[in-house]
This record gives sequence, C-alpha cells and structure tokens, in this order.
Amino acid sequence: MVYTGEYMNNIPRFSYLQDKQKAYTYFRENGCVVFRDLVSRTSVESLRCSVTEIIDQQVLKHLGHHRTLVEGNGFDRGLLELSKHNDLLRRRVYDVIQELVSLRSHAVDPILVQVARDLGTKIPLLRAAQFRMDFPADDRFLIPPHQEIRGIRSKNLIFFITALVDIPAEKGALNVALGSHKLGPLTPVATETAAYQFLPAELYEREYPLRPTPLKTGDTLVLQMYTIHGSAHNTTGETRWQTIVRYEDAANMGFIDGDDSYLNFDIKG
Repeated sequence: MVYTGEYMNNIPRFSYLQDKQKAYTYFRENGCVVFRDLVSRTSVESLRCSVTEIIDQQVLKHLGHHRTLVEGNGFDRGLLELSKHNDLLRRRVYDVIQELVSLRSHAVDPILVQVARDLGTKIPLLRAAQFRMDFPADDRFLIPPHQEIRGIRSKNLIFFITALVDIPAEKGALNVALGSHKLGPLTPVATETAAYQFLPAELYEREYPLRPTPLKTGDTLVLQMYTIHGSAHNTTGETRWQTIVRYEDAANMGFIDGDDSYLNFDIKG
C-alpha cells in the first residue's frame, strides 16, 4: 500500500475523514494504525480540563495556592509536586479520575464504536476506559512487551490509545511490533522479579522488532489485541498522559457459552 500523508518515526498518521479505507488496510496489514483526527479537539480539551479540575482542587487543599508548583504539561499543574508531597495522594487522584464523566463520554464516542465495528467487532462491549499517566523517570508501572489477552474473554478486541499531550519517543511513546498480530495468541511467561507477565523477545523480535510509536496531542493509536506492544521509559520532565479504551466483541466470545479457556493467558499482573 502506498501512502503519501504524514509520518512520525516512519509510521503514517491517517485522517479518518479523508483516508479511512487506507487506514483500515494499514491496520489489517500491521495490526495497528494511527489516526490524527479520530477524536475531536473538543473531546481532548474536555478530558484535559476535567483532570485539571481535580488536580487543582487537591493542590489547593494540600499544598496551598501560594506554593511554587511544577507546571508539568501545562494542564496537570502541580501534580508532580503533589506526588512528591504524598504519593498516596497521587494514587488516589489516579483512581478518582477513572470515574470522570468526560472519560465515560469519550469511551462511548460513536466514532470510536463505529471504527471498532468497521475493524470487525460485530457487537462491541466496553471492556475498559481509563486515563494513564506516566511520570518522568518513574518505571514502577511500565509493562513489558505483551499482547492484550490477559483477562480478555473475546477472541476479538480492538483498543484505542489517545494522546492528551505530545508523546515523542523520549516521553515513552508505546513500543509496537508492527505485523506481530500475524503470530496469533502467544503464551506469556512470568518471573518472580517481574511485576507483569510478558512475551520473551525470541518469540517475535527477529521478524517483528519493536519500535516507538510517537503521537501528537489528539492522535489515536488503534491496536489489534494480538499486536505485541510494551511501555517505554519517560526520560523527559513531563508526565505522559493518554486515554485507553478497549472494546471486546460479544459476537466472538466463548465466555458466554461457558468457555473459560481465556484464563489460560492470565499468569501474572
């Protein structure tokens, strides 16, 4: 397939409005695709503003409005300083923002649902919707290369990652092994020292090497469940912010019929 549009790190960015069919072809070939206009600027701003409202409230309450604050990405003002003051507060802010109405609205956006349908999810079920924030130089929650199969009851899942800030490689842009979905489901492994289950590099690295997938604010990365991907280090001074929305397919779900074989992929973390 020949594409002459925008690229970031040799990965094309498609317009949903202008290049939808080309984008779908790219997705089927590579197991992922990046859209630059799938999520509206209004929706992105709503998500950012709702997060800001909670953060600012907590900063005012616990640090006081006269304290010099870390600006972060310009909308999460004071979050890094709040975390330094008390990491429990950071954790609870993280838990609470998962229930924001703006996130729920984003997760049921008709365009996202339609894309999930177009890419083969016949009866979409909202499996998960979450904010993800990764602090600078904080590797505690980085997830090694894996497929999106842990706890997934369907053999057909599409998920969307939308950047709420610019995410270049140095800010921890997701590492993705283009085309690795062709390997099908792989059995993960776990070790005593690893917090999460993962896939050994020898299973995919030679044929499908990982590469960072940078995103601009508002870009959406769409992934097929078997596409191997993993977290990367954030070496900047800013927080990496994104949303994650997952849709399972009720039309391709043995779980409904009493099949619990999906649990075979649940090893750790």
